Amino acid sequence: TTTTTTTAASTTTSSAGSIASFPSNTKWALLAWGFDDGGKDSTAGVDAVIVDLFDHASQIPALKAAGQTVICYFSAGSWEGWREDAGAAAWDAVKIGKMGNWDENWLDIRNLAGMQAVMAPRIDLAAASLCDAVEPDNTDCFDNRKCWNSMSSPTVTSGNVIKAPQLAYNRWLASYAHSKGLAIGLKNTLDLVPDLVDNVEFAVNEQCQEYDECHVYAPFVAANKAVLHVEYSSSSLVCSLAGDFHTQTKYCNGKDGLCKASSSWVNCF
Repeated sequence: TTTTTTTAASTTTSSAGSIASFPSNTKWALLAWGFDDGGKDSTAGVDAVIVDLFDHASQIPALKAAGQTVICYFSAGSWEGWREDAGAAAWDAVKIGKMGNWDENWLDIRNLAGMQAVMAPRIDLAAASLCDAVEPDNTDCFDNRKCWNSMSSPTVTSGNVIKAPQLAYNRWLASYAHSKGLAIGLKNTLDLVPDLVDNVEFAVNEQCQEYDECHVYAPFVAANKAVLHVEYSSSSLVCSLAGDFHTQTKYCNGKDGLCKASSSWVNCF
């Protein structure tokens, strides 16, 4: 591929057409998640905006008209009962245990054909909706005991058993997105950073400072690929650490993966 620019969210060329790239200094806004009802972020002066694939489709044309690169969020590892595609029969082949306190069910990533049957339409929708990139969430079942412990026929006794199927699935997501002209990010899934950094255009992370994990993203930094990072903390150290680890960080006053309703995102970039 040939990169056209490296100073802001830009494009590379591929057999599928232009694919967005996200250099390490990409300025971004988050509308898809972080609060109970979305991201509550300003899109002024940013290069890229993360929106929800289903909830924010109507906003995409205006964002693109403003010259912003649009990243569309969807869950690639769970069934969400409220989504417009939740009634499709294909979900029955991959739906397994309930996901904690969320109104979601884990998916059996070992069934690659089954996963492709439910996720290809979501990626197709992203392309049809004029998204430039996708942010597939929940791509780390192998590293989540509640997920792999829900699997049967056969049962799974260790996440390591399904690491290879996880990699195969995540690489398929990247390959299929690219075939549709879409860039793709790696959401969390830190244990697979060395394996997948070359397959994706950017990373999205929650709370790597809180868990002392930001150093794991060094391969992305070395490759000039953005690490779009959030912390649910108002600590005065957040921006200092963001500079140390070269992450494009925003933070809010919050905890447990949500900003407080009275809070808002604050950028370190």
